[in-house]
Amino acid sequence: MAIELKIDQERNLAVYTFNGDVTVKDVKDAVRCFGESLELAKNLLWDTRPATFLKPLEREDVDQLVTMMERYRESFIEGDEGKWAVIAETDLGFGIMRMLNSMLQMEGFPISFEPFRTIEDAIKYLED
Repeated sequence: MAIELKIDQERNLAVYTFNGDVTVKDVKDAVRCFGESLELAKNLLWDTRPATFLKPLEREDVDQLVTMMERYRESFIEGDEGKWAVIAETDLGFGIMRMLNSMLQMEGFPISFEPFRTIEDAIKYLED
């Protein structure tokens, strides 16, 4: 699996595209990559449309992702206007991303994180 990163400086947007077969480890690696590159852009888009998930994320995996993201809390400024959108076309993927969003909100994660089914809706959200 490859994660391709493109920076759109005009939109202040970092786009991570997941390609090929994706494992849970790949998703965790992407979170690490995201955390280490926060200075690249204010907004973040994860595009999972080209990917095939070999195994769906389970609750334990989501818990681990929340813990990983908490490590980067200090990199965000409270009230920062940065947004994070994830495109998840399948019902399962969308539901898992909504669960991750809820868990991050309960933890007081200081950046807005929203799942979307289409790239058009995700881009509209990021640009508003």
